[in-house]
Amino acid sequence: MTENTHLPALFRDIFKNAYLPYRDPETLKAFLKEIDGFSYDHSERLGDAFEYLLSVLGSQGDAGQFRTPRHIIDFVVRAVAPQKGDRVLDPACGTAGFLISAYKHILRENSPIEERNNWQLQQGASVAETSIESPMHYSGGLLTPIERQRIHENIRGFDISPDMVRISLVNLYLHGFRSPLIEEYDSLTQEDHWQESYDTILANPPFMTPKGGIKPGGGKN
Repeated sequence: MTENTHLPALFRDIFKNAYLPYRDPETLKAFLKEIDGFSYDHSERLGDAFEYLLSVLGSQGDAGQFRTPRHIIDFVVRAVAPQKGDRVLDPACGTAGFLISAYKHILRENSPIEERNNWQLQQGASVAETSIESPMHYSGGLLTPIERQRIHENIRGFDISPDMVRISLVNLYLHGFRSPLIEEYDSLTQEDHWQESYDTILANPPFMTPKGGIKPGGGKN
């Protein structure tokens, strides 16, 4: 797939060095049959399904990554309150949870007041469904097309793991980012981006491996 010139560059990057861990053709066939039966009328719903899948993955990766619980991400983003004009960075972005949540927060804060206060409750949403990470999405209707495009250009993430970069690219794409700015990069030891400035930093840095040691530059205790 990486050599298929008919695919956009984003998808070639996503599938770079990717492989299917299926050895039994019947297992793969059954899996594809189930996937083919899914129906989504909007990519946001597929994005929600993808985020749920990420939330139930293992809690710790080989490079010391911990999957930050969604309610913690929600709390941090609400406390930091990124604005529509902010340049936002997660230097250890993992699955892009902080970046997605920041984007949803900005959309909420730039939606009509009646939508923010009443729309979800009128639809019979529970308290849990009013969180940023909920399937109940805000329109961001007060944003101009130029402002919305600038928000997409101002949200950026780095990660040392190629697998995490791929997951982040997919996650952002499913939430409406056509050219997500995620890069494989070691924020601790590489200096290519040290001269850049950002208004908001959202991160849960890796700090240890399962075996108790770290590679140089791979994290900190």
